[in-house]
Amino acid sequence: MLFLILPASVCRSQSLETKQAVQSTDFYVFTEAGGQYIPNIPFSDINLGSDSFVVNSGGTNYDVNVSASLQNNNISPDIGYNFIGGFGYKINESISLELEVGYQYTPLGSATSTLNIPFSVSDGVNSVTGAVNQNYSFKSSGNLTQIPVLFNLVIQNRNERFMPFASIGLGVCPSTINSKATQVVLNDTTVSVGGTSVNTGSRDLGTFDFGNTSTSYPFMFKLKAGFDYSLNQNIDLGLRAWCSGITGSDFGNGINSEIYAVLGLTAALKIKF
Repeated sequence: MLFLILPASVCRSQSLETKQAVQSTDFYVFTEAGGQYIPNIPFSDINLGSDSFVVNSGGTNYDVNVSASLQNNNISPDIGYNFIGGFGYKINESISLELEVGYQYTPLGSATSTLNIPFSVSDGVNSVTGAVNQNYSFKSSGNLTQIPVLFNLVIQNRNERFMPFASIGLGVCPSTINSKATQVVLNDTTVSVGGTSVNTGSRDLGTFDFGNTSTSYPFMFKLKAGFDYSLNQNIDLGLRAWCSGITGSDFGNGINSEIYAVLGLTAALKIKF
């Protein structure tokens, strides 16, 4: 009889341990949603080209050198939104690893740019230099959409119902600019020749449907801080404040953004298995 009781007890014990392990795994899934704000997206200067040629006037040859570039290029987006989904694995009571995938939508809002055209004219003896500067402002119905994919390291004390939270994430952030219809305003034009400047007023140049779509794949890092509140053994609700940095993005045709920040506030839901 003892030979029958002992194996049965061992089997029941192993079955209980297996059941407990299944009921309390270290995996969880989470989702977040909320608003986001990009203070400014700066772009590098865009070289439009240069040329040198000779003009003959009154029997005299004049060497002309001219170049053009867009400078001080900045986009000031409107407030957008984002949502995130992912899963994590709890290494211990304080540290977890996560994989998250998100979607971020930001209206382009307004933008500014300066067209700079420096030139010089020389007859071989005398020379004159000058420049034409035009300041433009834009109002676009376009948008910036992003799909960040990040690996996160999470630090969180899970021994209380109220659990402070902090994490750092690294990954890639595919970004697409849709320019769409854009209103263009020429704010002013300044013509400078030989130390003399003339300034003209502003002019609304109208609305243009550029219809351009460009995609880039910049690197992204993200910092989060917030808290979770445990409703029960399986569900947590939380709040996150976060800031991400996105490195320079090459959108083609000489259009390159510099590093910029994205700020966000999201509500969070976590389901533990």
